Formats: sequence, structure tokens, C-alpha cells
Amino acid sequence: MGVPSSKAARRGAGGHTFCAAIPSAAAPSYAGCWVFPAYLKDPDDSLHYTDTAGLLGILHEEPKLWASDVRFMNDAQELLYAQDAVVDGIKTMSSPTLREDHWAHELGNRAVQTFEKYKGFVLDNVAAGNLGVYVVCFCESGDLLSQWRGYGKNEGYVIEFRADSLQEGHRAIGAYPEATGLFPVGYGEEAVSDGVARTIAAVELFNLNHPGVKASYKALTVAAILATIKHPGFSEEREWRLITAFQDNEGEEFGLHSNPTKFRPSNVGLSPYVELSVPMDAVVSVRVGPGDRAEIREAAVRRLLKSVKSKAAVLPSTIPFRG
Repeated sequence: MGVPSSKAARRGAGGHTFCAAIPSAAAPSYAGCWVFPAYLKDPDDSLHYTDTAGLLGILHEEPKLWASDVRFMNDAQELLYAQDAVVDGIKTMSSPTLREDHWAHELGNRAVQTFEKYKGFVLDNVAAGNLGVYVVCFCESGDLLSQWRGYGKNEGYVIEFRADSLQEGHRAIGAYPEATGLFPVGYGEEAVSDGVARTIAAVELFNLNHPGVKASYKALTVAAILATIKHPGFSEEREWRLITAFQDNEGEEFGLHSNPTKFRPSNVGLSPYVELSVPMDAVVSVRVGPGDRAEIREAAVRRLLKSVKSKAAVLPSTIPFRG
């Protein structure tokens, strides 16, 4: 099964947006590939579940998404589930300069030693755990019972965004491009193995200048890869993540004029987040979750959309869930 070539091909029987699962056999070799391979295509539209407060926080005349620091989310193993395997993969790497076809092969032992130093710096940065990886969560299904249960009776909404518009906010905060984008989440041991392969491919891409600086960048990429791998118990979520990453160091090293991180209350106390701006025409629709007085809640959403000059459609849930 290949990647669907049109939006229509990505809609299920109920008309809900999804991105077709891609079997592992479709994956190319990672040697020399981009860290998030090209065969992982963005869905046409991305579906974000939220509650009433979240809906009001997002839908302004200048819509904003809050990308949360992944370490403060509801999965206690965020970034940790695959970390040991990924770290072991890095440790066992031989210098790619030993290959005769590598551009630095003729530099001999100097290139090997530089790679080993750089590899150590990458491991140190990953172990330090101070890498800022922020995510906005999306789902492949826009009418999923388990999600509605999580948001409670009369409180759930799904905002549908054009996927191609979601990455504009990254440029405004100076996020590191290689660790930034919209990516599917993998679950379980197969995803761990895939993550190790992607990590090795990423770490192999280096140069001989300033190994410490290059390693700090590369550690962000490794952390972003870890953010796309979760425990299989979360597989029902069928999640995609909009990932943005930079170091928590006031941002100078990555060209930021100031640290964009803000803070909000959450069920873990203070939760760091960054704001990502999206254009108003990125909002395609708002689906109102199941519950009481659905018609009144839909009418309220229509008035909200009109007040912010949005032409997004308002859709009802088709699930007869009473809460």
C-alpha cells in the first residue's frame, strides 16, 4: 500500500481525514537519507482535539497553537521509551569516515578522532536532558470515541487544520529546521528499531568543524526522533505531532533574540510551551463533540468563527455518546 495521492483517497467511509498507514516494507534505506524520510508524507489535514478553553485560546483573529514541552505531557515515558536503544545505537557507531566512499576518508585518523569526539558530545547533550522539544498533537481520526471520553461531556471539539499551513509558525521563533516538522508517531518495538536507524543516519551527517556546536544541533534532532516513538499502549491515538525544537538556553546559539518559552498551569504543575502562529485560512472546520444540546453548542461555535472572520465549517459528531 502506497501513500495516497489525493485528499479523497485519505478519507474513510465516514468522511474523516486520515493518513494511510505505511508498511515497513515501503521504507527506503536510511543511508544518506533525511532523518525523517521522504516517504512519510504530511496528511492533507490535521485534526486537533481540545476542550472549550483550548478552542477559545486557539481561535483568535490571529490563531495560535500552544506547543507543549514534551517532557511535561501525560505520557510519563516521553523521550524515554526508546532512549536506551537509541543511545546504545549511537555508542556502537563506527566512524562513517572509515568507508572509502566517505568525503573525509582520505583524512584518515584525524577524521575518525573528530567523529568520536563529536559522537561523545551528542551523547552528553542527550543525557543532559535540557533540550527543548515542543509538540502539538494531532489525530488521524476526527470523531474518535476514546478522545471524546478524555475531554468529557459537552467539552470536546476537534479543529481541522490544513497541514501545509502548520509549519509557518516555526520560522517566527527560530526553531532548528532539521528537528522541526509534522511527523507520525510510531508505537512499540518496531518503532524503536526504526528510530535507532533514523538516529544513526542523522548522527552520521557531520563535518569536521566545531564538533561541539554540531553535536548540540544533532542532539536536538535525536530528541525530536525520540518524540515520535511511544509506548504501544498509546497506539489507539494514531497520533501525528507538529514538532518544534531549540535549546533551552535563551536561544542565542540558534539565532533567537529571546527565549520564546512561556508557562501555563497544568496537571503536572507549571508546563512550558511556545506559541505557533497559523493563518486564519488554515482552519478548515470545527467538529463539536457529542453531548447535550448539540445544536446550541454548534450555534455558539458558528458565532465564534464569525467573530474572528473564519469561514470554517461546523460539523457534528456522529457518535451517540452521552458521557
